Amino acid sequence: MSLFVGRLILFGVIANLAACAGFKALEDKPDAKLMYRHSSSDFTVAWNTVQTGKITILDGLITNVQNIRIQDIDLMVVVLDTAGSRLSEGTVLLDKLGLRMNDSVSFSVKLVDAIITKGNILEFIISYRINTGSWYGRGAQSRFKVDAVTGVAIVEQR
Repeated sequence: MSLFVGRLILFGVIANLAACAGFKALEDKPDAKLMYRHSSSDFTVAWNTVQTGKITILDGLITNVQNIRIQDIDLMVVVLDTAGSRLSEGTVLLDKLGLRMNDSVSFSVKLVDAIITKGNILEFIISYRINTGSWYGRGAQSRFKVDAVTGVAIVEQR
C-alpha cells in the first residue's frame, strides 16, 4: 500500500471519529430539551415555560459565551402586557462563585399572578460581575425581550 493511500485511510478514520464525537456532543447538550432559546453576544438562554393556575415557572439554562469568567449572576424575568405594563416579575441569584466561558448554570424563576397570553412579553435581565482578575470585577447587564408565547425575540426600535 502506498504512503498516499495509507494517509488517505488514516484521514478518513480521523474524520469519521470527529463526526461521531460531534453527534455525541449534540446528544449530551443539557439545553437540547428546552423549547425556547435566545442567543446574544454575552449569553445563550434556553428555557421551558410551565403554567399552573396563576403561577408560571420558567426552568432553563444560562450559558456564558462571552467572558472568561463571570460571578454574582442575578436573573430577573418580567412579564409585560401589550401596553408594556408589568404584570409580574421573578428574580433568582444563580451563581455567586463564578461561571467560566461556555459553562452553564440552571435556573428556575417563579412568576406569581402571571397567566401568559398572546401579546405578553417576557423581559430577561441578567446582571453579573465580569471577573477581570480583581476580586470584585466590573458590573454588567444583559437584557432582551421575547414574545411570551412563541419565544421570538423582540427588537426594540430606537
